[in-house]
Amino acid sequence: MTQSTVPLRELTDALLTALRANGPGIDVGDAEAPSNPNPSYPYAVLYPDVSPELTEEGGTLSDPSAHRIIEWTLTSVGRTREQAQGCSDLMRATLHAATITVSGRNLWRVDVGALGEIERDDDVKLGAVFGSLFYANDQISIPNSPG
Repeated sequence: MTQSTVPLRELTDALLTALRANGPGIDVGDAEAPSNPNPSYPYAVLYPDVSPELTEEGGTLSDPSAHRIIEWTLTSVGRTREQAQGCSDLMRATLHAATITVSGRNLWRVDVGALGEIERDDDVKLGAVFGSLFYANDQISIPNSPG
């Protein structure tokens, strides 16, 4: 039986598995910061975004042959700009090198639609002191169709 909707949880889980297999072992959180990242910085967080699956672009939800583009934001966090950008670069390279599979879906490729602009937040409480963190937000998408 062909699925008429995309198994978003399975796609997100497959991406998390691929990202967490990065060579240096940088922690990757699932829609929130890792509770005890090791090392403390940098780390990354994967967030599912509202996708065309919800707006019925690429075919209606009742069309099992419709093509979908599912989207996520991948945020890389560091104490310095260098850490945030380096983590962002590593996460993108990890995704491009990975083979991501989901049962019943043809995943075409991982696209990076926007490279992370570096943002600085100077009002972050880091334990007992305030400090700065740097963020890079990459937009990730995977066009896919029923398998």
